[in-house]
Amino acid sequence: MNKLVLAGIALTSLLAAGSATAADMRLKAPPPPPPPTWTGFYMGANAGYGWRDNQQLVFTANDPYAVQFLAGSLGLLGAHVGTPVVAPANRLQGGFGGLQAGYNWQVNPYFLVGVETDIQGSSIHGNGTTASLVVPPTLTGTITTEQRIRWFGTARARLGFLPTSNWLIYGTGGFAYGQIDENINVGFAGTFNQAVTTAINGFGALCVIPGSPSAATCFNGASSRTASGWTAGGGTEWVVLPNFTVKAEYLYVRLGSGDSFNAVAQTVPGGGFLPSSFRAFWSTADFHTVRLGFNYKFPG
Repeated sequence: MNKLVLAGIALTSLLAAGSATAADMRLKAPPPPPPPTWTGFYMGANAGYGWRDNQQLVFTANDPYAVQFLAGSLGLLGAHVGTPVVAPANRLQGGFGGLQAGYNWQVNPYFLVGVETDIQGSSIHGNGTTASLVVPPTLTGTITTEQRIRWFGTARARLGFLPTSNWLIYGTGGFAYGQIDENINVGFAGTFNQAVTTAINGFGALCVIPGSPSAATCFNGASSRTASGWTAGGGTEWVVLPNFTVKAEYLYVRLGSGDSFNAVAQTVPGGGFLPSSFRAFWSTADFHTVRLGFNYKFPG
C-alpha cells in the first residue's frame, strides 16, 4: 500500500513539473518582430525619363538689317519676300539617372517628415527646325535650335503618410538647379557660292560655307548656363527587405525664368559691314520627370 502511495506522489510531481516547464516555455517564446521604423539616414539610386511639350522661341532684331531679315523683306528664309521668319519650337525628352540621400523622422505610426537631396546626369534634350526657301536663288533654308539639360539636382522636404507600416505615400517639394545648353543656327543647303548680302545702315551678313558647296551658315549662337528654380511632386515607397525600400516618384522641375542670347551673323575681315544679330529668347526650362529607384536605410 505504501508503495502505491509513493508511486502516486511521484507521478503527480512529474506531471506538475511537465506543466510548469510547458508554461515556462510559453512565457519565454520570442516576441513577434517589431514593425519597421522609417526613422534614419538612407541612400540609394534611381533612373527615369523626362519630357516637356513644345516651347516656342521668340526672335528680336538688334539692328536694321536683322529687322528686315526677320520680317522676310530680304527674301532670305522666307518662301516669298514679305514672309516673316518663323521661330522653331523645341520639345524636350530623354532619360536620366543618379543618386539620392536623405533622412526620415517617423513622428507616429502613420506620419513621417524628411529631407532628401539628389543629383542626376541627364540626356534630356530637344531640337526644333523651321524650313522655307531662299529667294533668290531657290535654296532650302533652315533655322535649327537645340536645348539640352546636361545635369540637374534637387533639395526637397518630404511629408509622408503610412497606410501600413511598410508602405509610404508622400508629397515633396523644394529647390532645383541644373546646367542648360542652348544653341541656334541659321543656314541653308543647295548649290551656292559665298555671297555677301547687301548691308543696311552698316550691318550685314556673310553666309559662310564650312568647307562644302552644299551647306552654309548665316547666323549662329550658343549659351551654357547653370540655372536654379523649384520642384514639386510626390511618390510612393515600399519596404521590401529589412533596411531596403523601392520607390516610384513624379517631379515637375522648373529651372529659372528663361534665357536669351544673340545669334550673330558670320562675317569676314574687311567685309565693309558690322555683323548683324538678333536675340533668341527661350522661356523657362521646365520639364516633367518620372523615376524608379531604391534606398538602403542605415541601421540605428
